[in-house]
Amino acid sequence: MAAKASDLVISHFVTDQDEEIRHAIDNFMRALQTYADRAACEPGLTFEQHFCHVAAEELQSLPALRVH
Repeated sequence: MAAKASDLVISHFVTDQDEEIRHAIDNFMRALQTYADRAACEPGLTFEQHFCHVAAEELQSLPALRVH
């Protein structure tokens, strides 16, 4: 049975959504791994601030989504 166009669109959306989720998990894990060292240098730094910094670095590293 041939795939319907709507099935292909949904499949593409799920794949894009999965990729976004993978990036979010990778950013969170990177923030967890690096927070202790950074917090030792910056005692007032919250995990949320550090996580936002890690996520911003990730966005800047993507050429098509570079933040100016």
